[in-house]
Amino acid sequence: MKNLVNNVLSKISPAKDETLGLNIINSRILKIKVELTPDGEGVNIRVPIVANVTLALPVIGQVVDLKASLDLLTDVRVAVDAQTGALRVIIGKCSSDPDSISRTVLDRSMPSVPCSISIWEGAATPQAER
Repeated sequence: MKNLVNNVLSKISPAKDETLGLNIINSRILKIKVELTPDGEGVNIRVPIVANVTLALPVIGQVVDLKASLDLLTDVRVAVDAQTGALRVIIGKCSSDPDSISRTVLDRSMPSVPCSISIWEGAATPQAER
């Protein structure tokens, strides 16, 4: 399962991306949750992932250490192949739960950078202090 998650993560964003200044240092899979689908014909799988990330902020020229987390979601079903009659495992599309995405600034030694940084919705953008 760890290789599967690392493979998915590397397709979403490589471990080191020079253009975005993003470097995923460490990723961990937490407790995987499996539950029956509402129709009872498959299972939904939730894979919580936590990663330490280093992000270079090009506008202000500083590097931020973040802890990011998100849940990867997929479903798995078993179906009978119409041609052979054999059982087949069908893995659904992998997605993430937007409500599970969080990021925390770990490096508090940068007073000039507010803590509201959006890395998953697009480019990193420091927000003005209120």
